[in-house]
Amino acid sequence: MRCRNVSVESPSGFLTGIEDMAGMSNGALLLSAYSRRNPEDWPVGLFIVQPDFKNDHWTAKPLLALGKGTFPHGFAVNETEETLAVIIRSKNGKPKLGLYDLEDEALQFRAWLADPERWTSPIDYPCNMNDAAFISEADVVVTNDRASCTSAAKLIETVTGKASGQLLKLSLTGEVERLDDSLYFPNGVTGDTRGDVFAAQTRGKKLSQLKNGQDWDLPGAPDNVLYDNNSNSIWAAAIPSLLRYSAFQRGLLPGKSASLAIQVSLEHQSIETYITSAFEGATSVALLPNALVLSGAFSDGLALCDRPDA
Repeated sequence: MRCRNVSVESPSGFLTGIEDMAGMSNGALLLSAYSRRNPEDWPVGLFIVQPDFKNDHWTAKPLLALGKGTFPHGFAVNETEETLAVIIRSKNGKPKLGLYDLEDEALQFRAWLADPERWTSPIDYPCNMNDAAFISEADVVVTNDRASCTSAAKLIETVTGKASGQLLKLSLTGEVERLDDSLYFPNGVTGDTRGDVFAAQTRGKKLSQLKNGQDWDLPGAPDNVLYDNNSNSIWAAAIPSLLRYSAFQRGLLPGKSASLAIQVSLEHQSIETYITSAFEGATSVALLPNALVLSGAFSDGLALCDRPDA
């Protein structure tokens, strides 16, 4: 897969650690970004970019600025592209899920869908919300990658391979439903046009379909995923080797953490894998009309790639 690196600059500096992305129908690209290594030194928030395919330097406009110690993580855009559900993590507290209205390239806060101080459901609060997806205008599905809330217990879950990650459905009416609680580090989540849900099990190296319980074994550890209606397929950004990626996160073994883009055809039940060494550590994928875009939670900028399915 042929790719080139693109830097993205906001008024407060260049973007690094682009955690999640969404391609819009007008060709714009929404991004959430924060530096995992030095969060105080780099731009933090949600941004919108109008891609300039002729240049390798893009300009980002801020959509949502956050207070010190808070960081945007996964987010979802509804079908009409008028509403965003944004997971906001905190350095010293539990994450929240906020609902925002998008109008004229600006975000307006509407309500909290998940807030630990207002949580009334008998289901335990999701301390490790990772990604979100709209499955209707009134329902958002989120992944909770581990069931435990303390650092020690989360580490034990990760190391021992305990499959206790969850899928939760949060309704705008305040109802909460647990859809699954036996996933091994569920990360990205997406929905298709029929309301079905697909979750990436990063440490299980699987893509899981909720309705029929089908799993696809993948050649890498999937992170963020998206549904492409045109091809009726799921795209995933994936990590070839979690061991090498762990070293890459710590600034070790440069050039040893290639990036994968995986396409799972729901119609043909087939898996296509595309690899690039031009961009390291991709954890998110987005589709634009003429390009595939990769970003990474520990990487600078973006990778702009030829659409391999074109």
